[in-house]
Amino acid sequence: MKNKRQDRILSIINNQSISTQDELIEALRADGMNVTQATVSRDIKKLGLIKISAGNGRYKYSAAHPNPEKHLDIFSDTIIKISAALHTIVISTYPGMAPAVAASLDSKISAEILGSIAGDDTILLICEDEVASQALKLKLNKMLKG
Repeated sequence: MKNKRQDRILSIINNQSISTQDELIEALRADGMNVTQATVSRDIKKLGLIKISAGNGRYKYSAAHPNPEKHLDIFSDTIIKISAALHTIVISTYPGMAPAVAASLDSKISAEILGSIAGDDTILLICEDEVASQALKLKLNKMLKG
């Protein structure tokens, strides 16, 4: 039942603009699935759903990695600039894309960073030291260029 519900959640967010948990619950109930807010909240976390810009100042749920082959596309299609300063890296993205890019990076380079913070169009990566930061910047630029 859980796998079926989570598959349905992915289908719903891929085909509809769902902005809130309440909207997702309504869509699931319309499909005959009696779910609670707590269950949907756990499913959102388990599926790694993120909110991305839907335009007009609104956001919608999206799968951080809807398709493994597209994983790098999220990165390479949304990055504007990568800069390094001391032990940090600042990545500039198109508006609304930083959370998706950060989720993509967290799964790919989590061992190379101490942490990350994503805003709307900026990501801050914190490395152990300046050497690690410079090495990671080179790696990210290679990923960006494909």
